Amino acid sequence: MRALADETRWRIVCTLIDSKKPMTASELVKELDVSNYNISKHMRILREAEVITVMRQGKFVYCALAKKSPSGRSEPHRKLELGCFTISMGQAQSDE
Repeated sequence: MRALADETRWRIVCTLIDSKKPMTASELVKELDVSNYNISKHMRILREAEVITVMRQGKFVYCALAKKSPSGRSEPHRKLELGCFTISMGQAQSDE
């Protein structure tokens, strides 16, 4: 849980949950408006906590959630399955 306590790391995880594919570190830098150094530092912490996986393809580093919800991403709400517990973020509500 400590790995998810930092706001930037939480934003990385939420962005990856919403993403339909692994994202590069550069894409996360642009999406979250943080420095490349900070993204790398936070990705290392999340990787060590086994929240994300990191894959190298040529000069690019891709990251994705390490564990998915058992029923996949097509659920109406967002989940992060961590083995011993699940974090459910619910469905975004409209202002209608």
